Amino acid sequence: MRKHLPGTNRSVKTLADGRTRVYFYAWRGGPMLKDETGEPLTETDPRFFVAYTDAHRSRTKRPEGSMFNLIASFRASAEYTTEISDRTYQLQSLS
Repeated sequence: MRKHLPGTNRSVKTLADGRTRVYFYAWRGGPMLKDETGEPLTETDPRFFVAYTDAHRSRTKRPEGSMFNLIASFRASAEYTTEISDRTYQLQSLS
């Protein structure tokens, strides 16, 4: 018996031959849970949980060189953490 995984999204599609197939996604709008060959996994498949955790693990990684990483590295730098200039301090106190 499988435990309910939070955030999984289920989608039922009717195929061209009239059969229905259920697809599972890691979250709404997220990647489809597939095996190594690209076939969709069912919720009873033992690899389902592994695909789910892999999708969530890759979701937390930011692409290298993205704007988010540039801003994060600047905020961690000495230029950002040192004393701000008088002009900047005056502008911050006006808001």
